[in-house]
Amino acid sequence: MRGLLTELLHRLALLSSAGALILSVQGAIGQKPLYRLEGHLPAVVARSIPGQPLPPTQPLQLMLVLQMPNQKKLDNYVKRIYTPTDPLYHHYLTPQQFGDMFGLSQADYNRVIQWAKSQGFQVTQTYKNRLLLGVTTSAMKAQNAFHVKLRQYTGPDGSKFYAPDQNPVAPPVPIVGIVGLDNAGKLKPLLQFPGGYGQPPFIGSPYPPTQGGPSVPINSPPIYTGPRPLNVGTGPAGGLAPSDIQTAYNITSSVLRGDKQILGLVELDGYVASDITQYVSQFGLNAPRLQNVLLDGFKGTPVSLGGQIEVTLDIDMMIALSDNASEILVYESPDSLFDLLLNFATIANDDIATSISCSWGLPEDQTPLSYLIAENYTFVQMATQGQSFFDAAGDNGAYDDGFTLSVDNPADQPFVTGVGGTTLTTNGPGGAYASETVWNNDVIDGGGGGGGGISIYWALPGYQYGLISPASLGSLSLRNVPDVALDADPNTGYDIYVNNNFGWFTVGGTSAAAPLWAAFTADINAGLTAIHQNPIGFINPVLYNIARNSTKYANDFHDITTGDNGFYPAVPGYDDATGLGSFNGANLYAELVQPPPPANLIGNPGFENGFDPSPWIVTPGVISDSLIEPPHAGYWDAWLCGYPLPHTDILEQFVSIPSAVSNITLSFYLHIDTANTATTAEDTLQVEILDPNGNLLDLVHTFSNLDANTGYVKETFSLPTTLAGQVIILRLVGTQITFAPTSFVVDDFNLTAN
Repeated sequence: MRGLLTELLHRLALLSSAGALILSVQGAIGQKPLYRLEGHLPAVVARSIPGQPLPPTQPLQLMLVLQMPNQKKLDNYVKRIYTPTDPLYHHYLTPQQFGDMFGLSQADYNRVIQWAKSQGFQVTQTYKNRLLLGVTTSAMKAQNAFHVKLRQYTGPDGSKFYAPDQNPVAPPVPIVGIVGLDNAGKLKPLLQFPGGYGQPPFIGSPYPPTQGGPSVPINSPPIYTGPRPLNVGTGPAGGLAPSDIQTAYNITSSVLRGDKQILGLVELDGYVASDITQYVSQFGLNAPRLQNVLLDGFKGTPVSLGGQIEVTLDIDMMIALSDNASEILVYESPDSLFDLLLNFATIANDDIATSISCSWGLPEDQTPLSYLIAENYTFVQMATQGQSFFDAAGDNGAYDDGFTLSVDNPADQPFVTGVGGTTLTTNGPGGAYASETVWNNDVIDGGGGGGGGISIYWALPGYQYGLISPASLGSLSLRNVPDVALDADPNTGYDIYVNNNFGWFTVGGTSAAAPLWAAFTADINAGLTAIHQNPIGFINPVLYNIARNSTKYANDFHDITTGDNGFYPAVPGYDDATGLGSFNGANLYAELVQPPPPANLIGNPGFENGFDPSPWIVTPGVISDSLIEPPHAGYWDAWLCGYPLPHTDILEQFVSIPSAVSNITLSFYLHIDTANTATTAEDTLQVEILDPNGNLLDLVHTFSNLDANTGYVKETFSLPTTLAGQVIILRLVGTQITFAPTSFVVDDFNLTAN
């Protein structure tokens, strides 16, 4: 995958000037505070009225974003762990390993800490990735440290915020950004209600609660009686119940529902546990343990009704498809851009939840570039740790900011799976899947619709190469959003329960679709766990690879091809309205929950390391790139014997055989040339298995001059399973006893243990 952070910096150069960018980056990693760091001025400042300076004693929480030493090395590692044929496939890191490999050295990290303390900052949080540092300080100390003035502003909508008057000066330590110098970003939960636009149903409705009926017995909790959804589900308010979701999206009994998995949620508000209990009880579900992780002094008590509904919806949707999960970690913090980053960084630093969802966002064009870089650090770290992260792509269609073509953050991030929205049609309430179209309740006139479009900052990730058609109006050079979709139309939405909001009601939005995708991914992880495999991790590469195979794509996805999100049309294949489409649950599950091909236990199996034969131990001259005896594949092979005089060559390698195997198979390609005309076997190639002390355990086979052939032949042997759990030596001994040359040429070894 390309150096995405490098591409972001290149984009910065396009937005300002190449010279200014070079100076600012040099300042970030240089020795003197001479240059200013780009990307810290909120766009809304230009449309706002300046007010008084921020009081000098006002406390500030800042996240210092540090220079990544080797972005190219990180990009290469991520590519390898998500390439199925690579030996590193799904070999995930711990947070400490990530920091050791890709973060600052401990000495440089300590230098940043000491600099922060020298400015009067209090260090509140260190991170194992050594790319972020949390501090608290006062407005005056921050102004002095970064050579800015912090001023209060009144935005065009009347909102109050503070921001710096110019970009900060880079300090003499490797800092590339500061998050928290402004609070202009206004985060929003991405949910929708029938008959309305992003607002909870009216509290104090004059209509009496409705009770009775087959699914709502007398004395059950009340039901909201405002604008009604389409009659698509069997839930108490007419929306989708968990069983309806499972039926519509083909979540059959073959799918493990999150067994033993730990999921995570990013939340900027609280919830009431009894509301979740009511949901679980109503639908006869199991109840994963809810573990609140309270951040930045948040107490867990709901602050706003809209926020409470969002958190409740997220939890309910996860339970709907993963009720056998062992735990859902609910990371809760105050509602601010700093706290959203704190959420992400904590989840990555904890490395406990393997499938995570976020339903809070901010238009990308209103998100500071310094913040985007910090976010990217946390999401790529999660990818290297095998954590899947899903984010709602927005509910304003193609116009996330409400005015221009724009996408939502963090769904725009290349290491996040952005989830768009559809309108679902089933064969009656609780029925099977019939069709889907793009969710668009008149976006142009202010109605809701599935978010999607083109990032203005992030380069086209490798997994999207070759899948963006001209008809989709997508970009061939920049990141396209979303990646996938699911039902999000509130008129075909989901029933949830919130006691202080008329009990049962129906809600939609991409904030319902994202936790459902995260829950389904937890189901996949449960299946992988059952066959002793690591989690699926960052899921985008494998999903886009499926889309490259038309048969698999048609089997595993519902490709949405009708409708638009206000600008981007749905087309066959990928589009910027619904991404790859929605999942066909049991089919996609079966596609992804498979034992991988057994790994090749042989190192350097085709000798393509050239004259460095390791881990082979060889007689000098055996490793060859001669055209006289060309390789089976690649450029190199191992050429034993073939001299005009008696000679012996050895090729061997130590191999560790796993325990508890059912079969062990050795194969390689062999070509034999000979000038020996004898009718008996004289020159030989013995294939042997020895213990580490050189004692013969198995004579696999002996070839001779009598086996000469005109091309390569694949030789395959079953080895005894008694070798399981042992370290062995695979040895080939070529012996030529005459002056007539016999050449034994071998290539492309494969030793597998199933």
